[in-house]
Amino acid sequence: MNSFKRINTIKTTPLHIENSEDFLKYFETYLKNPLTNVDFIDVDITKKLKHKSYKYIFSHHEFSKFIEDYNQVIFNLANLKSKTNNLINREVAIFHDYDGELGAIRMRLGKFFSLFSKILDVLDSELHHDLLIVSLSFSFGICVEIEGLDYSMTVWGVEHKSHIHEDTQI
Repeated sequence: MNSFKRINTIKTTPLHIENSEDFLKYFETYLKNPLTNVDFIDVDITKKLKHKSYKYIFSHHEFSKFIEDYNQVIFNLANLKSKTNNLINREVAIFHDYDGELGAIRMRLGKFFSLFSKILDVLDSELHHDLLIVSLSFSFGICVEIEGLDYSMTVWGVEHKSHIHEDTQI
C-alpha cells in the first residue's frame, strides 16, 4: 500500500489539444496565463537544449529512479517543490508536444510549481509523453520519461549536489 497522498489535477473534463493553436488557447483560457513570443525559446535553441538534456540523462543513470505508479510520479514531482526553494526565481524551459513548432516555454520555476496541477493537465494529464523541465543554464533539470507502462524520473542539480555546467553553450 502506498503511503503518499494522491494529488489530483484540477480538470473536470478532458482537455482535447490537437494542435499548437489549441495548446496556446488552453494556456490562455484554462491557466489564465496567455503566452506571447517572449514566453517561448527559439525553436533551434529548444531542439539543442532538448537534445543536450536527453544526452545528459542517458549518460547519467545514477540520477534516475524507476517508478511503477503514476500517482507516485505526481507525488514525487509535488515534493520537489520544497527542494527547489532556492531555485524558484530561475528560468526553466518546459518542453511540450509542440516545442518543435513553437519552442519550449520559458517560465520561472516558482511559477511552474504554482500552476503545477493545471500545467500538467495542459501538457499531458496522464503523462503519455515525457515531462522535461531544464534550467536555461542547464544547472538543474527534471525529467519523467515513459518506460513502457512505467516511468523513469531523473532529477539533477536540485539537491545539494552541484551539477552546474559552466562550459555549456547552447
